[in-house]
Amino acid sequence: MNIPSFLLQPEPGQIIQIYVRHRCVDFRYGFCRAIHHAGGQVQFVGGFRRREDPSLSTPWAEPHDFGIQPFERFSFELAPEAEWMSLTTPPQISL
Repeated sequence: MNIPSFLLQPEPGQIIQIYVRHRCVDFRYGFCRAIHHAGGQVQFVGGFRRREDPSLSTPWAEPHDFGIQPFERFSFELAPEAEWMSLTTPPQISL
């Protein structure tokens, strides 16, 4: 059995925003660097979510494994990569 498969990877400086539909509303599910599609399943490669400090002033990217998901639940959009998306650790708080 030959299952068609492809890898969607945007140009450098762009990321993929992932949306999940609940009833008639699309919610941002997270972000990723690439999408691997095989059969009716997708895997989000290099997945991450936005996190912020308690004052909501300093965001960073927290790596996240979204697992393998059914393709029909999600929609995608290319977006420019923001500065916070390259930060993988929370900023240090100075007292």
